[in-house]
Amino acid sequence: MTTLLFPPRGPQMFPCLTYLERNVRVDCEFPATDSSPGPYCEYRQDSRLVGSTYPVTVTYVSIDDRRRSNVSLVAPNLCRLTWAPLADERPYTYTCRVYQGEDFKENSMAVHHSEDFILSLRHKQEPSKHTFCLVCRLMY
Repeated sequence: MTTLLFPPRGPQMFPCLTYLERNVRVDCEFPATDSSPGPYCEYRQDSRLVGSTYPVTVTYVSIDDRRRSNVSLVAPNLCRLTWAPLADERPYTYTCRVYQGEDFKENSMAVHHSEDFILSLRHKQEPSKHTFCLVCRLMY
């Protein structure tokens, strides 16, 4: 039996680079609760809000970011960011924040969008797959 002395504090995050579209996809999985209101989630790129599932927050996201990002709840406990990076995009730290009731949890992960990173992932996956994922599992 394994006991974690210092369990991670936020939701699990799974970053992926889609090969055909060259989009960044970050999935954020969190434990389901019956807390109300919520769940809602938001994503930040460094400290800039790029998307949220909270209905009123969309006004705080810049028009340019709204064109390049999509944040959605794809399951009762999975929040997904799809980001269309520019060709010369620098690395960013993506932060997923999940609101459940009056409380929130968040987690961050650095992702590099370079062509070299996409190519290195391609060699580690099956050729028939179109989404290449680097998995980092962080749990409560």
